Amino acid sequence: MAKYVMQELPDMSGAGERLKYPRMLIERQTDLEAIAATLSSNTTFGREEITAVVQMVAEEVGRLIAQGTSVRVDGLGIFSAKLGLKKGVEPEREGGTKRIANSIEIANVHFRPDKNLLWVANKNCHLKRAHAKKYNKPNTNLEQRMKLVQEFLREHFVLTLQDYVALIGVSRTTASSELRKFASQGLLRVQGRGSHLIYKLPE
Repeated sequence: MAKYVMQELPDMSGAGERLKYPRMLIERQTDLEAIAATLSSNTTFGREEITAVVQMVAEEVGRLIAQGTSVRVDGLGIFSAKLGLKKGVEPEREGGTKRIANSIEIANVHFRPDKNLLWVANKNCHLKRAHAKKYNKPNTNLEQRMKLVQEFLREHFVLTLQDYVALIGVSRTTASSELRKFASQGLLRVQGRGSHLIYKLPE
C-alpha cells in the first residue's frame, strides 16, 4: 500500500493562505530485472527473454527519437527528444555567432503517459496517509531527496527541473530552490542557463 502526505504549497499570491495538496511518498525503487522476474512467473516467457525484449525496445526508441520521431507505445505513453547545449557551450545570442549542430545534444526525453497507463495505476492504487503530526513543508527531508536524485542520476545521468518535480512531487518554485541549494553545496553540477538548466553528479 502506498503512502501519501499532505504538503504545503508555497503561497505565490502573497495572500497568506497555505494550500495543501497530496504527495505520494517514494519509499523504494525497482528495476527491469525485478519486473522481468514477476512477469516470467506469470507467463511462459523467461526472465532473460523479457529483459532482452525490453532492452531492444528501449534501444529502438532511443534510435527513433534521435531522428526527430515521436514514439507512441500504446498503453505506456509517448516519447520525444528534448535538446540542450553541451557542457561549457554558451547560449546563442541575438547578433552573435550562430549555434552549430555539434554543440547541441539530446539532454532529456519527454514522456507523456498513455491514458490507459494512468487508468491501470489508479485501479491498483490503494493509499494510506503517512503518520505525521503536521503538514510536510517543501524544505523537509532534503537528505532523502538528495539520495533519490543521486539514484536517478546514476541511471539517467542528467536531471532537469521537471524531472525533479516529478521525482519529488513539489512545485517548480520549490524544486528550483532545492536544486540551487544542492548545487551551491557542491552536491550537483549545474549546466546551461535560464530554463535550460540541467543537473549532473559531481565529477
